[in-house]
Amino acid sequence: MKKLICALIVMSLLVFLGCTPGPKSVENYMDVSIDGFTTGIPVDWEEEDVTEDPEVAELIRESQGGYAVAMYGDVSESALVMVMLVNMERLYELEGESWESWQQVEEVEDMSKRELSIIFSSYAMFEAENVTRKEVRMLTIDNKDVSELIYSCEIEGIPTNVNLLVIFGENKLGIIMFAVKEVAWPTFQECWPIIRDSTRLR
Repeated sequence: MKKLICALIVMSLLVFLGCTPGPKSVENYMDVSIDGFTTGIPVDWEEEDVTEDPEVAELIRESQGGYAVAMYGDVSESALVMVMLVNMERLYELEGESWESWQQVEEVEDMSKRELSIIFSSYAMFEAENVTRKEVRMLTIDNKDVSELIYSCEIEGIPTNVNLLVIFGENKLGIIMFAVKEVAWPTFQECWPIIRDSTRLR
């Protein structure tokens, strides 16, 4: 999991490197879904082809259904949403093991779901500098344990806000990453509660 998340984050950082028109405010949202993992995003955001990066394409292919990923960005290249679904049952099967439950993982790793979510988020932040974790809180969304993590950092020298949602399904893990250039945060800050609260994992 760590290798794929790192590769995706490196690729998505390219969103922040262009010089494009200023961001427009968000008025409408649409649902996007990956194999039953659904969230709401701004209606005019465009989907990025995550398989354009050969390393990412190879990692997804090697997982044989273990990972599904989609990425969406606004046209000003000031903000993006990454949606990742991890099929834990499939990944354990590929390792010749049997998936039982998150309780099994917590016992083996001697970590709570809160601690596990911090580990997952650290993969996402590995390329960032001057990282400050502002908040970690446990929620219940759609009757599932959810961890919300909020960071500020610099990406390629650009001050950036990164919000993550980690959702623990019965045999799947859902991850939402919302990254916004700090200068554009006033335009997009109201998006995060809508993205967060609309997320469902079936």
